[in-house]
Amino acid sequence: RVQADPGQIEQVILNLAINARDAMPRGGRLRIATHRQTLERAEPPHPAGDYVVLEVSDDGVGMSEQIRRQVFDPFFTTKGKDQGTGLGLATVYAIVQQTGGTIDVESAPDQGSLFRVLLPQAAELPDSAAPRPTTSHLPRGDEMVLVVEDEPGVRSLAVEFLRSHGYRVTAAADGREALKLLDTFEEPVDLVLTDVIMPGINGPEVAERYVQRHPATKVLFMSGYTDEVLGWDEPTVAARLVQKPFSIEDLVTKVRETLDEGGTKGLAGDLARRSDQQPHSEARPDDEEPVN
Repeated sequence: RVQADPGQIEQVILNLAINARDAMPRGGRLRIATHRQTLERAEPPHPAGDYVVLEVSDDGVGMSEQIRRQVFDPFFTTKGKDQGTGLGLATVYAIVQQTGGTIDVESAPDQGSLFRVLLPQAAELPDSAAPRPTTSHLPRGDEMVLVVEDEPGVRSLAVEFLRSHGYRVTAAADGREALKLLDTFEEPVDLVLTDVIMPGINGPEVAERYVQRHPATKVLFMSGYTDEVLGWDEPTVAARLVQKPFSIEDLVTKVRETLDEGGTKGLAGDLARRSDQQPHSEARPDDEEPVN
């Protein structure tokens, strides 16, 4: 047993599985395993202690030592232009750290990769008679929400969280796909929930187009970076940010707050000023393992 948010652990597994899939373009085997392990002494980056170990491995193209050292860095990607943002494994790292765990990776060219997540074992077992935590107290709605997110694991979680709380949800894999949907809806979208930094067309550009066409549409951004790092000092924009990794409570609460707040006056102008200032992912050589 460990103390962790189930939704975030699911996101860890999904992101690691997607990374393994991309590392096996000709097919291969994905293995997921768990076991308990006690480290009598520290084995960096893992301190000594009792752990539950989650292992995700593949027999794909593997990675060089240089790539392996950078694999968890935000925006680092070996994918081609417009194919990835480099936030998938950075999100995994952030979740594991937030949970009090550690992660490492073993890999070599043409020998696949093994990611090991070590989560501290829970010191005490929960009272079996205690009620299971529920999300029934969280706010609900029936509005139409467009989710724009290029990381499949994050996108699927956001869609699942919102649908489970009554919202009607449509999803787009990137900004280009989101803009194609702009004229296809029979009724205006009530909320655009979009990642900030995506390959090609970024989140602020998508939001600006929707708000210009439908001024009543609300906007909520997602990002693994704070508004300070993104350089968002305008309150009309910075207040509309939910941090990754997010829990179901974080997301549905922020969505409800955004839908219930006042109009979007001034938002389009703020977005226009910011849309050209967001960092874009850096393309890496195509002959390395495609790291999300």
